[in-house]
Amino acid sequence: MKTTRLLSVWIGLLVLTVSGSLPAQEPTSSAAKVGIDEQVGEVVPGQITFADENGKPVIFGDLIDKPTILVLVYFECPAICGPLLNGVMSLVDEMDLAPGKDYQIVAVSFNEREDSEMAARKQQNFLSALKKDVPPSAWRFLTGNPDNIATLTNATGFRFERVETDGRIDFNHPATLIVLSPERVITGYIRGISFVPDDVALAISEAKIGRVRPTRSSVGPQGLLSFCFTYDPVQQKRVMNITRVAGVATLALAGVFIALVLIIRTKPTSSDSRGES
Repeated sequence: MKTTRLLSVWIGLLVLTVSGSLPAQEPTSSAAKVGIDEQVGEVVPGQITFADENGKPVIFGDLIDKPTILVLVYFECPAICGPLLNGVMSLVDEMDLAPGKDYQIVAVSFNEREDSEMAARKQQNFLSALKKDVPPSAWRFLTGNPDNIATLTNATGFRFERVETDGRIDFNHPATLIVLSPERVITGYIRGISFVPDDVALAISEAKIGRVRPTRSSVGPQGLLSFCFTYDPVQQKRVMNITRVAGVATLALAGVFIALVLIIRTKPTSSDSRGES
């Protein structure tokens, strides 16, 4: 009983220590500006005008006529946008669903300085890298002005922060897929940069009938990479999040310690063995 009480006290102290060291302890101003305010069940406005890959104006509502994976990125992003779009590309190749028929993808740049030429290059690069033969109409790359970008990001709850370093404009932003129904209803968010094809296929099937589901998260090595590393706009690269890694390591050590204590307590002593003989 004494061992159990000491163990309970130790675990309690450990939980307090770890919880106090996690990022939620004291959010920075940057963290407060960046994230997702989920708008599941809300309808994205249709009368938002963007420019397509050819520089022609397109109305957002006219594009959404089937389940849609909406990806908010910027084309010159030095951090997570590339891995995020690569994750989408893997989905296209691995899912049994046919892009352009069962669903579509719309990537919108939230950097108003990017233009249709950049969008066209991105589209060509990704379509040519796919294993499947996907028509350009199935994966659109759009650009817009500040007002239209703000309308879309506000409607989807996508919060990002502009960062200027040595004259270069970058952005801190979340990585997520936003799933829309053909009626532009937000049916779910899938966070991260690496995705399970069956999970996304299910989300697309549910979007087709307008079924709203809770948020999903990315899994696998890329999901772990996103957790352990964050983007540093000053160094313009990913850096290890020491707090998160330390928290995970501490919890892992706690698990090992508890397992050892339980093993020692259940192992019979030599005196017990003599008493039984």
